[in-house]
Amino acid sequence: MKLQLSFWILTIMDLSTKLEYYWENLEERIDSLSVCLTSDTLSICDEIMSLNEKKVLLCNLKVIYSYFIAALKKDERLIIEEYAKNQTLEAISKMIGCSKSTVMRRLNKAVKKCSAVIMALGYNAAKLNSEYGGYAAVCGTYNRIRREHEMRRAAGQQSAADSMSESFAQSAQENITPPDSGGESAYLKPAS
Repeated sequence: MKLQLSFWILTIMDLSTKLEYYWENLEERIDSLSVCLTSDTLSICDEIMSLNEKKVLLCNLKVIYSYFIAALKKDERLIIEEYAKNQTLEAISKMIGCSKSTVMRRLNKAVKKCSAVIMALGYNAAKLNSEYGGYAAVCGTYNRIRREHEMRRAAGQQSAADSMSESFAQSAQENITPPDSGGESAYLKPAS
């Protein structure tokens, strides 16, 4: 579950720049529904309630992100944000002017801090899966980050998730599944 939690941390960091866009998109959809004359009132109300629930989820992500930022040093924040955008450790090391091993060490430290923040807020990977598994935009980002991790691993590149300290890392061969998934893949599937 710790590896899966690191995917969630990277997902939240990556989504931080898109939260306002998603919020505005939901607002526009709610506005257009509120003046819709072609559907019955009950279905319109159900759809508006569903969209408002997604807005609450976005607010929660924004709060988690703000706690991440408060816990991280400036360089840790830059490293984890760039890594979430699929920058290589080499590219990040050139960007900030330090060695790849220093970048990896700082990235590990940042992920550990963010993990502690998530746990303190009462979240874990299973709870994040259950709350955000029905939100396609969030699932898409999570799945992209997981695929990038797998591609890095397949290409023989060291992934930050692979190199977490021994207390944080899990076996590279482990197949992580959410506890209630019945053995399905750890990729999130948006609810229909």
